[in-house]
Amino acid sequence: MTETGKIRRYFPGGNTAYGFTSLWNTNISDLERLIILKGGPGTGKSTMMRKIGEEIRKKGYGIEHLVCSSDPDSLDGMIARQRGAGIVDGTAPHMMDPKYPIVKEKIVNLADCLSEKKLQEHKEELVRLVDLNSELFRQAYENFYAAKAFYEEMKNYYGEGLDVQALDQMTKELIKHLLGEEKKKETGKERHRFAAASTPEGIICFGEEIFGGQENKYKIQGRPGTGKSVMIQKIGTAALQKGWDVVFYHNHFDPNEMDGIVIEKLNLAVFDSEVYQEKVFCSKDQIIDTFLSVSKRTYNDNKEKIEEAEKEYHKKREAGLEKLKEAKEVHDRLEKYYVDAMDFAKAEKIEDAVLKEMLG
Repeated sequence: MTETGKIRRYFPGGNTAYGFTSLWNTNISDLERLIILKGGPGTGKSTMMRKIGEEIRKKGYGIEHLVCSSDPDSLDGMIARQRGAGIVDGTAPHMMDPKYPIVKEKIVNLADCLSEKKLQEHKEELVRLVDLNSELFRQAYENFYAAKAFYEEMKNYYGEGLDVQALDQMTKELIKHLLGEEKKKETGKERHRFAAASTPEGIICFGEEIFGGQENKYKIQGRPGTGKSVMIQKIGTAALQKGWDVVFYHNHFDPNEMDGIVIEKLNLAVFDSEVYQEKVFCSKDQIIDTFLSVSKRTYNDNKEKIEEAEKEYHKKREAGLEKLKEAKEVHDRLEKYYVDAMDFAKAEKIEDAVLKEMLG
C-alpha cells in the first residue's frame, strides 16, 4: 500500500500594514503545469483544490496547502511539487493570469457553472455586499498601518540602546558556525512565504510545523528593533551566496521584516521566538538573545514610552483584526448567493478533468 504524502501549510499572501501583500511568485514560478481557477465566491475553488490534493496524496506525493489569510479554512492554492504542478485561485486580491498560456498555464473558469439569471435577481444586494467587503478590508488595513507607527516607535526606543557592532559580530560568528567556509558554484534558490497571518480568526501561525520539524533549530529572541530580523535576513542571504536553497518567512505584520528561514538540505531553521514557542526544547537547540546587545540603561529610560507605544500598537492591531472578522461575515453572506446559483454537477466534471491533467 502506498504511503499517503505529507501536507505542508503556509500563507502565500497576507493582510499586512501595507495592505494585502503577495509572495506568490517564487512558489509557483518553476512549476511546469499551473491551473489558474477563476470564478466568484462559493464556486468551489478551495474545495476542488483540497479534493484534488487528497487524491494526489493517496498516490504518495507530498503537497503544499497555500492557505488563505482572509479565510484560513480555505485554500488559495495547492502544489504537488514533486509532480511540478499546482492549482491556484486566480481571483482578487491575488489576480493571476497566464504568462505562458496553454504550454505551462491554463485558466479554468468555474463561473461557467453559475446561473446568471439567479444572480441577476439579487444584483443590487450583491453589489452592495462586494462594496461593503472592500470597505471593511480598507478599514482593516488603515488600522494595521496606524499600528505600524507605534510599532516603529517601539523599535526606535529599543534601537537607541542597541550596540550595532556587537550585534553584527554576533551575526558573523553565527553565520560562520552554521554555514562554514564551503561555497558551491551556483547561488542557491530562494522562496518567500508567510508562516503566520492576520486573519478573521486572529493571528494564525504554522511555525511549529514549519520550523519545529528541522533537526537544528536556532531561536532568535529579543524585542522589536533589536536586530532579530536583520540577523535572520543576513544568515539567509549568506546561505544563498554559498549555494544553499533557502525559504524565507516574512513577518505577517511588516513583510519587510523576516520571521525565519529554513534550509532543508542542512536540516536547519533559524526563527524569531515570537513565531514558534517550542513546547519541548531539545538540548541541541540554540537560543540567541539580541536584547543582550541593548543598553539596559537606555531601555530603563525609555521603558514607560515603550509600554505606552506597545499598548497603542495592540489596540490598533486588534481593531484591524476585528474589521477582518466583519469582512469575513460579509463574504459568507455573499457566498451563499453564489452557492445557490452554482451547478456543482457540472463543476465535478471539471474537477475530474483537472485531476487527470495533474496526474497525467
